Amino acid sequence: ERVAYGLAGAHRGETLAGCELALKRAFTLCLNDRTVEPLFTRYTGALELANQLFKCYFRLNKVRLCKHIITAIERPNTSFSFENFPAPHRATYRYFTGRLHVLEDAFAEADRDLSYAYARIPKKYFAQRRKVLLLLIPTRLVLGLAP
Repeated sequence: ERVAYGLAGAHRGETLAGCELALKRAFTLCLNDRTVEPLFTRYTGALELANQLFKCYFRLNKVRLCKHIITAIERPNTSFSFENFPAPHRATYRYFTGRLHVLEDAFAEADRDLSYAYARIPKKYFAQRRKVLLLLIPTRLVLGLAP
C-alpha cells in the first residue's frame, strides 16, 4: 500500500513540515549545481525554492530559519548574480526579506527591500501589491517618511 508522503492522516503542520524538508533538499541540490552555462544551470531555480521555503517557515512560525536561506542566496557566486534570477522571483524574495526585516525591527532594510518588491510588481497584481503595502506603509511611518 502506497501512502502519499506527509499526507496520510497528517495535520496541516505535519504536511507543511514534510513539504519544507522536500523543498530544503531541492534547494540544496540547486545551490550545489556547478554548471557554468547560465541557460542550463539549476541555480536559477534556487530563488523560487527559497521563496517557497520562506512561505513554509512563516506559516510554521520558524522565521529564524530564514536567515540560512538568505545567507545561501546572497553568498558571492562568481558565475551568477542576483539580477540573473527571473524578475518575479526577485520581487517575491525581496518581499520576504523585507517582511523578515520588519520582524527584526530593521526598518531601513525593510524599506529598501519592500520598495524594491513594490516597484517590480505589475499593477495588475493588486493583491500582491496590497500585501507589500501593508508592510511598507507602517515601515515608512516608523522611519518618518511619507508613505
